[in-house]
Amino acid sequence: MHRRLAHPSKEVQRKAEKNVKDYPKGVLIPDEPHVCPGCAQGKMTDKSFPPSETRASKPFELVHSDLKSFPVESYRKYKYSIVFFDDYTSHAWTINIRSKDAALQATKQFLAMVETQYKTKVRKWKSDAGGEYTSKAFHQMLKDKGIEILQSVPHVHQQNGHAERIIRTLMEKAESIRLQACLPQSWWEFALDHATHIYNQTPIRRLSWLTPYTMVTGDKPSIDHLRVFGSGAYVFIPAEVWANKLSPKSELMVYLGTAPGGKGWIFMRGPNNVIFTAANATFDESLFPRCPKQAGVRKNTKLQTSAPKPKQCSGDDCHCPLPISDDDSEEEQPVPLPTNKGKTKETKIQARQREIGEQIRRIPLPPSEAPPVTMPPRRDVPPAPQAQVVPQQPEQRRSGRARKVPVKPGNVYGDKHPVEIEKEMRSKRTWSKVVGEHSSRPRPGAPG
Repeated sequence: MHRRLAHPSKEVQRKAEKNVKDYPKGVLIPDEPHVCPGCAQGKMTDKSFPPSETRASKPFELVHSDLKSFPVESYRKYKYSIVFFDDYTSHAWTINIRSKDAALQATKQFLAMVETQYKTKVRKWKSDAGGEYTSKAFHQMLKDKGIEILQSVPHVHQQNGHAERIIRTLMEKAESIRLQACLPQSWWEFALDHATHIYNQTPIRRLSWLTPYTMVTGDKPSIDHLRVFGSGAYVFIPAEVWANKLSPKSELMVYLGTAPGGKGWIFMRGPNNVIFTAANATFDESLFPRCPKQAGVRKNTKLQTSAPKPKQCSGDDCHCPLPISDDDSEEEQPVPLPTNKGKTKETKIQARQREIGEQIRRIPLPPSEAPPVTMPPRRDVPPAPQAQVVPQQPEQRRSGRARKVPVKPGNVYGDKHPVEIEKEMRSKRTWSKVVGEHSSRPRPGAPG
């Protein structure tokens, strides 16, 4: 019945006897686990991996490592980044590499840094079964240094969970700051390095809110050198870099992190995208020059709010500009624009002319001595349009050079200009005179 019903669970088989017709009575369902080939091949799932409770007891006793690949080459042509994570201090390091075979050299540099800077050695090494960690040269290098190799099962990334989780944490930080500043994908190396530097100086819950930097060095980290990644900064340009003495003393650049040694900052200088290191800069952390909407000068304040409107002040010591009052001169008042209102109304001049005309008509004068009276134009009769004077255009200047007629000796047409000869040939009257005979073409209506 288990195979007939398509491999149901034991609980389904127990309930089927009461709720299904014609179900056989007394079917034995074993309580002990029974291996069914069909269930094993068609229904098996991956098991869960609970978090590991074992931790290292001192720094660099156990180091986790993994390799992260990127789909885009970085500014310096990097394609991968190898991550090292200390199990005890939760401190992380990243080294960018161009190929997977460079992981061996990067690991040698990390182990040498631990021995030189922290006066200790790595005892255990935990990584996955990737090809960069399973080569003979890599295993031989770890064995020569006396390091125990703890390798996870192939394709089981959960056994290397510490390295996987730190890569996710760093990538989330790096992508957040890169996308906020509208930086291209090829600048991921600057974002990843800056995110790793900030992570090591951030409190962590597992460390009772201490920082990984404190766990490694014993001192509290200083963050006064940090700025908003990708923000704009006016970087001082030394005199040796000036194009000439009239060049500006600073340029707007993009902040990309802290320079090695902590004594300066790294900037990207446009328009050719050249890395520029400087120790003197004025930052505008609310401006992102690479964002299209914020290119150029900002229109708002640092709080991203509109500029406040000017307020009128009062008092004897006030030097603010006062608003224009009604008593101001006519020169300062705006000139009113012409409108169509009142065009049909009689103006004062027309009314005065009409009054003068009426007074003149009332005076009795002889017809011979009466002067001609100019009556004002009627309101309903529009004045005659005045003729527009068209300015005369100046005559075109002609060249004083005499034309030279081409002369060909022995020409049957004479020494005339070719154009005049052509006109005479097209004329019927001069055809016979030029050719010396009548045309052979019959005239219409002539007798045949």
